[in-house]
Amino acid sequence: MSFAALLLLTATATSPAPPMPADLAAYVEEIRAAGMTGEARSSLLAVSTAISGENTITFPKDAASGQYGNHYRSNGVYHRPSAEELARMRQIAADRERLVTPRLRALADRDGSGFVSTREGSEFRRMFEFGLKAAFIISAENPSLERLCTLLNVTPSEASVLAAEYERVRSDLADVATVPIPSLRLPSPK
Repeated sequence: MSFAALLLLTATATSPAPPMPADLAAYVEEIRAAGMTGEARSSLLAVSTAISGENTITFPKDAASGQYGNHYRSNGVYHRPSAEELARMRQIAADRERLVTPRLRALADRDGSGFVSTREGSEFRRMFEFGLKAAFIISAENPSLERLCTLLNVTPSEASVLAAEYERVRSDLADVATVPIPSLRLPSPK
């Protein structure tokens, strides 16, 4: 490396970074304060609203393929709410945020960093939806493990890991869920 290149590299490495724009700084602080990315928050909100009964997840079966989809339906108010209804809805959301979100954040934070990444949030939601869907399919069809894995597009080893994690999370959320979270016991292989 030439002396000029070394000087340039040293000057570049020691020069201060340009100041962060105010809107970006505010956004970064919002993420830091929430303890998760916006996408992770969205994933945890999907789980939170499912266990609080604000949304219902159903698994309609496609007649042509035999596959099961995920369908979210809001159990909210479909008319202009009165002031009392609006206040009650806001209180329910605030209670959910205060009671459920910290618990979900702790459960989703797989690396124990105190922060939920987009990936961690997405994997948590995927695991939870897997458990609900698997429990539904088992009750509807009583399939073999192989058939269940085909319907869920997972391997038997993935199903085992996801089911164990789902059961652990289901148990940990039992005291804050306001709707029943179905248990999951995978069928035996053929």
